[in-house]
Amino acid sequence: METTIELRNSSEGTTARNSENATRDAPEITEELPAYEEEPQKKWYYSLKGDPRWIDASPNFTAYAPHVVIVLFVLSLIEIVIGTLWIVQYNQGMTFQGIIQPIIIPVMSFFNTVPSGHLHLFAHVNPPMLAISFSSILALCYLLTAIMYVASCRSGTPRTLQKAECYRNFDNNGLGGPTKGIWGAVVAFAWLSFVGYTLHAYMAWVVWGWMKRRPRDEHGMVIDPNMDPAKKARREALARERWRKMGSEFA
Repeated sequence: METTIELRNSSEGTTARNSENATRDAPEITEELPAYEEEPQKKWYYSLKGDPRWIDASPNFTAYAPHVVIVLFVLSLIEIVIGTLWIVQYNQGMTFQGIIQPIIIPVMSFFNTVPSGHLHLFAHVNPPMLAISFSSILALCYLLTAIMYVASCRSGTPRTLQKAECYRNFDNNGLGGPTKGIWGAVVAFAWLSFVGYTLHAYMAWVVWGWMKRRPRDEHGMVIDPNMDPAKKARREALARERWRKMGSEFA
């Protein structure tokens, strides 16, 4: 019994000495962190307001980017339906060129508007450079598609392009194809989608330019005049403490 008590006392003494050494070796924090209540955890929720940065950049212009994305989403669904009718009316002789324009490009638009709408309407964080990249590519695809459709029915256009793109040759070649009404609807929606994606890309460009022009401090951090002073002091103190710990680890 006496041996057990001696071992316990010795282990408690060793633990106390180790705790004192750790406390003595730890870096001292000379400044007190200001009292500040932690921010509540943000949750995803549906809102047409979208990313606050897009609202601050231009409340009367870029703030309506979520509405543009919703319109593009609806257009992509309509284009997929019409493109399906386009392909169904072929009897034979379907080519890859006859599929990529009425079906594949609208499907690309659909799979672009779904995550873009999520970033605008639910996450409320949509990086402008990401929107510029994808919207510019799709705008270019729709522009080339619409030009090819219109140019295919012009005189002097190569015969291969006329055969695959112009509705006038569909009934004459015996292979079937979309009617004039479906052809006109596909061309019209291609132009509308081009305008929509061009508008969304330009909105993102405006937001990106506004973000680049915002005032910054000597550390490159954005200066927000509307930020609560206590919140700002708390963030700066936490950042200094984080850098102090990182410096002590690599020292």
